[in-house]
Amino acid sequence: MKNILTVFKKELKRFLGDRRMLATLLMPGILLYIVYSLMGNFMGDMIKGGGTENQTYTVYVDNRPVEFESFESSFESAQEGATVTVNPKSGLTHEQKLELVKNEEAAVYIVYEQNFYQKFTEYTPNGVDAPPQVEIYYNSISTQSQVMYSYYMSILDSLEESRANILDINAGNKSYDLATESDMTTYIFSMVLPMLLNVLLLTGCMATASESVAGEKERGTVATLLVTPVKRSHLALGKVFALAVVSLISATSSFLGLIFSLPKLMGVEFSAIPYGFVDYLAILAIIIVNVLLFTVIMTLISTFAKSVKEAQGFASPIMILVMVLSLASSFMPSLGLAGYLIPILNGVMCLSGVVSLSFDLAGFFITLGVNAVVFGLGVFALSKMFSSEKIMFNK
Repeated sequence: MKNILTVFKKELKRFLGDRRMLATLLMPGILLYIVYSLMGNFMGDMIKGGGTENQTYTVYVDNRPVEFESFESSFESAQEGATVTVNPKSGLTHEQKLELVKNEEAAVYIVYEQNFYQKFTEYTPNGVDAPPQVEIYYNSISTQSQVMYSYYMSILDSLEESRANILDINAGNKSYDLATESDMTTYIFSMVLPMLLNVLLLTGCMATASESVAGEKERGTVATLLVTPVKRSHLALGKVFALAVVSLISATSSFLGLIFSLPKLMGVEFSAIPYGFVDYLAILAIIIVNVLLFTVIMTLISTFAKSVKEAQGFASPIMILVMVLSLASSFMPSLGLAGYLIPILNGVMCLSGVVSLSFDLAGFFITLGVNAVVFGLGVFALSKMFSSEKIMFNK
């Protein structure tokens, strides 16, 4: 244990004793905060609609003119396999229908003015009488709601263009988007946080681990290191833990920059972020196990490589794999607890669960266990590589 601590301190001193290296570790978080805060001033709508095929849409409509009953069938004809169900439940109040849209149980809720079509056909712009009104309530975090809202807006806009301002859509001062600020926050966090955080973690590990062993080889100091009276396994552990701490510093800086900039990016206040102490503690635990996992992977690559440049080249496919797995959780079907058995993907699933407020405690502990086992196997493999003269001296 004493030898491991000695190697650990030596590696930490080498990285943290260099002011330029320390600045490099902290810079990503500072840059993230500045760039994302600036982007928040220029970005508009963050959510876009998706595919419409083979989906069922529930729509509630009040005072629908008979002449407009073909709207839904036209949508179904345009989108192969799509089905639109209008007013499946009767006797609901106005507030109940709003709640269904808010809870994503219905796509949109449309309220036409009484005798809308008659007023629509007879209306003549005179600057005195108001045109007939249409209200469309939707939920901007629901893809289905966005699709139907866009469809009804386009078809009603087409009707309006056929004559001069003969109807008003959502003309009142009410809010027709029923997604709450908290809903929007969790939706965007669950989309962007896993990928960005994993990329930041891996980037921090690449910056330090790729230089650790491969750099020693290039400088010719690896021989001196290996002849010291320290077990090769202790050398491997000391290096891995030191690199994990250094990578965690970089990751923490990046994470804080991301957390503090996202409210500005999304145009919300911190009070709208619906996370508590336990959620942040879970995120921290996932960050730690991911850092350990990425560090041992990058150190294995650095040990195998002949130079820093080669180590960074070997690390590029790992970066692509991490990005693909980080994005996959947003599109792939649910894998259940089996997904938590897959390293890297399990961390993504845990992060997505925390930020979308659907945290799976069993999956969380499976993730911690699986990643700890993989880390242990990586350290074992690393100690074997340190014992190989062929690998360490590039023979």
